[in-house]
Amino acid sequence: MRRFVGVYKRDMTIEKRIEARELVKLPFVMADGSTGITRDVSATGVFFEMDNKLELGSVVDFHIELFANGRSIKLAGQGEVVRIEARDTRIGAALRMLDSRLEAAD
Repeated sequence: MRRFVGVYKRDMTIEKRIEARELVKLPFVMADGSTGITRDVSATGVFFEMDNKLELGSVVDFHIELFANGRSIKLAGQGEVVRIEARDTRIGAALRMLDSRLEAAD
């Protein structure tokens, strides 16, 4: 059974989430070669910032570069764009994970 994680926002309201987020900046690469940087990652989604525009509801293939035990690995997957935010000169996008897997880095 999944439990919701209560997260207090700045205005003191509680956001209900299925999975806790980890605030982490990691390289984010889409299948078309576009790059960005993650803001937060959870088991069910990722929020990232990039220069390119995305369409709400679109499905994107991506990978996130991870480093563990002195080696590089990739979290590769597919996600649906569920939220888009203007962030200064960049675009912020939230993806709901549809598929994910760990792969050896090239």
